[in-house]
Amino acid sequence: MDIINGVEDHIHCLIRLKTTQTVAEVIQLIKGESSHWINKNIIFVEPFQWQEGYGVFSINRDDVMNVRKYIYNQVEHHKEMSYTVELKKLVPRRTQDLP
Repeated sequence: MDIINGVEDHIHCLIRLKTTQTVAEVIQLIKGESSHWINKNIIFVEPFQWQEGYGVFSINRDDVMNVRKYIYNQVEHHKEMSYTVELKKLVPRRTQDLP
């Protein structure tokens, strides 16, 4: 894990995978371990669970610093643009049915 940050309805992570790891395995570990920790420590009144699915983007090594800044500044960024609007801009063909 390089950096992680989020807001009330989603998180962003910058992750460097080993050649032996798959995205699905890493996401499963992150979701499973974090859900277990959150519920064990009674962070919320109701049991916590992640939504199904996830989004993944690969980036160029030259973009790592910009992506770190973007993730670090999530709260400020999403004051200007909601996650749904941003996702529709990034992936317009795949997000037509989002609210």
